[in-house]
Amino acid sequence: MLTILLAASWKRSGPGIWLVLASLATTVWAAVTAGAFHFGILSLAVGSLTETLRSLGWIAFLGAILGHYWNQANRTDFARGTRTLVGGIFGVLVVLDIILALQNLGVIAPLALVPQVILLSRLAVAVGGIFLVDNLYRNTAAKNRWGIRLLCLGVGGLFAYDFFFYADAVLSGRFSPTFFEARGAVNALVVPLIAISAARNPSWKLDVFVSRGVVIHTASLVGSGIYLLVMGGVGYYLRDLGGRWGVILQITFWFGALLLLFVIVFSGKFRARMRVFVNKHFFNYRYDYREEWLRFLHTISESEMARGLPERVIQAVADIVDSPGGLLWQRDDTGQFVRTARWTSKVETVGTVDGDSPFLRLMEERNWIVDLTALAEDQDVYERYPIPDWILAEKKFWLVIPLLHHRELAGFIVLEHSRAPRSLNWEDRDLLKTVSQQAASYLAEQKAEKALAEARQFEEFNKKFAFIMHDIKNLASQLSLMVKNADKHVGNPEFQKDMVATVRNSVDKMHLLLTRLNRLQEADNSRERRSVPVKSVLERVVQEKSGANANLTFKCEADDPVVRADPEQLETIFTHIVQNALDAIDKNGAVDVILGGRGEWVSVCIADTGPGMDETFVREELFKPFRTTKAHGYGIGAYESQQLVRGLGGRIEVDSALGRGTSITVWLPRDRESRDDGVENDTATV
Repeated sequence: MLTILLAASWKRSGPGIWLVLASLATTVWAAVTAGAFHFGILSLAVGSLTETLRSLGWIAFLGAILGHYWNQANRTDFARGTRTLVGGIFGVLVVLDIILALQNLGVIAPLALVPQVILLSRLAVAVGGIFLVDNLYRNTAAKNRWGIRLLCLGVGGLFAYDFFFYADAVLSGRFSPTFFEARGAVNALVVPLIAISAARNPSWKLDVFVSRGVVIHTASLVGSGIYLLVMGGVGYYLRDLGGRWGVILQITFWFGALLLLFVIVFSGKFRARMRVFVNKHFFNYRYDYREEWLRFLHTISESEMARGLPERVIQAVADIVDSPGGLLWQRDDTGQFVRTARWTSKVETVGTVDGDSPFLRLMEERNWIVDLTALAEDQDVYERYPIPDWILAEKKFWLVIPLLHHRELAGFIVLEHSRAPRSLNWEDRDLLKTVSQQAASYLAEQKAEKALAEARQFEEFNKKFAFIMHDIKNLASQLSLMVKNADKHVGNPEFQKDMVATVRNSVDKMHLLLTRLNRLQEADNSRERRSVPVKSVLERVVQEKSGANANLTFKCEADDPVVRADPEQLETIFTHIVQNALDAIDKNGAVDVILGGRGEWVSVCIADTGPGMDETFVREELFKPFRTTKAHGYGIGAYESQQLVRGLGGRIEVDSALGRGTSITVWLPRDRESRDDGVENDTATV
């Protein structure tokens, strides 16, 4: 199994190939030795040779690793001499193994000296293997020995056992059957040690993956098995000593033992302690970063309605260090940091921190994680950057983790003590800093989305009032014109009649504006649409805007076409465009409104003889809100007209150039239920 695992994960370079070959040679030797119990010919023919290859494989693997150290120490002569000596010994052994095999098969006459030389050679190989293991351990820096300690124990144990086995055979003149039969079990015991060492040393180019979950569950299972064996023995003892109550005591004790086992196994504190134990003693790194990152993203992205993003952020960070709860502080609009969320914590702290606090400046400038259980280690730092008293006063608090977004402190998380006693190292701090920055980006994004939503609400609100202000401006223009002409024509009955009509119309418009103030009508609100004769709408607009002004004319070049629209919206469209045309001309200018049609479309062309507009302004500015060329304009009329026309399924075409006026044509689809099927004239060219 070890050979298959190593071969599947080997990266095709580095010392890993020698480890694969050593494991393979050991596998072949074990198979031959086991098969010799049933087929003695295997032991006679190749038994000794496979053992030589097994020892050679482990010696070559150790030599490949040590060669790196020897080259760094400029001990090339020593390395060369060692390789020569080892090669010579194994060359002699291979020759002797072949001679021994030929003797056992009766091919050549027996030589009594051959077995004795082989025994002595194997004893020398065992001593050499122990020497190489010791050399490997001593040449490895103290901080890196953790990665090869299990390998040295495993391979060194193999060679040590071989040394005692062959030393006993040399001294007694025969092999000990007990030592011989135990070799298989001894070799099997070192397999996990070698596998873990291979996983700890990526420099061997072996990507051996030992699942943390499997190790934790296996360790839990083994521990549970030992516990049940002990409890079973105690129960058996109680049955024998309990007399007539023995069986009852045994059953009760077993039930209580099983119940206690389930309570322990399903305890969060037990799982946390087991995780710390496994990560500390079986793995080079505390965390499986892929698993931690996927768990973090899963927690953050949960969409449970009962918990918001701030609570999920606290949980995602707390799960990394097995903290049972925590609280979150974020910056408010005044610059202070206030508590905004709490996850499973029962602490009622509501303390606030000023934005310019030295403590916050420490976390922001250094991305500093505060371990409240190790304040003495950085006493000088906390004297200059004092921690708020309300944090120090709460005994449940353990860690203060900053949330940095674009190097600015967006908030901080305070976690409670871990379920299992643990101290922070560089790995914990690096992982916490990484996930806290990611969590800060999620919180900043949520804050930006809320601000954007509020801005959109204000935008809709402002748009609503912008349209109303535009209409009020038009009404004010009409009333101002009436007041201006009142001094000259106040005694004219016709003027008085028009004045009363204008005031009545303005009052009606104001009532309509009050209605729109409570409910902004959307362009596609089909509930209020009906068949509307376009001619009557245009006549009403022209009559309202012309008054005594003969410069505004209306001409109908088609039958009375009908469109399906809201009459008020339709009137608003033409009112805006006509008013803009009137504002563009001087006293000698003219505005012509022409109603026409083409097929299934109704066209309304409004042409003026004003100064015109350049192509860039028409393309980029004309229909944008709050863009205008008027001194006292709001830039809303053209934008609102376009939105309303689009809502009715139509379009607006603009033909304008500087110095030759402007022609705006509004195209609207005919009402299919009441359209005139007759042939209609095309829109006149103005």
